[in-house]
Amino acid sequence: MSNISKYLNACRDRYLLRLSDAVESARLDGTLVDWEVARVNDSDEVVKVGCPPTGLRVDLLLEIDGSFQPVRVMPETVQDLVPLNHRFVGGLEIFARCSRWDAMQVRVVSPHMVVKEIGAWFDLWFKEEDESEVFPRLCVHYMSDVQARERVFSFDVDLGTAPIIALEGLFESLAEAGGQKVFLY
Repeated sequence: MSNISKYLNACRDRYLLRLSDAVESARLDGTLVDWEVARVNDSDEVVKVGCPPTGLRVDLLLEIDGSFQPVRVMPETVQDLVPLNHRFVGGLEIFARCSRWDAMQVRVVSPHMVVKEIGAWFDLWFKEEDESEVFPRLCVHYMSDVQARERVFSFDVDLGTAPIIALEGLFESLAEAGGQKVFLY
């Protein structure tokens, strides 16, 4: 496992531990309805908004006093990790200064438009059709609109329970599209 993978795994592990504890606690209380639920409309289709159009998953859906309540699980502490610089496949430079898997800011420096690649990556890992009963579902929960300014593309992402290979897949797509640098905050 590369240094960047170990670094990102530390961010992911803190979030997954908290989410697993919340799922188990809700199961014991009898309030858990589902986890990692995609927001849908009346026709049971995933609601997509933004540019590129993306869906949204909530961490937990609980039944409290007869009504359904979406719940976002937050890590108990935000721990700063030592910043890490890494040269990825294809020469893509990664500068990681993040500490939250569930609330990460991503900035991509590229001479080419990469919104399509970012949107395709999200669609792959959002797993719209996968509503399995297995915990965790190994999917991304949310991505904001991609903002483009000159050669910098920025977005926020909640990586949910996606595995490390999901983020590595984003790096590979960006490198193939001519991305030069990725900053994770």
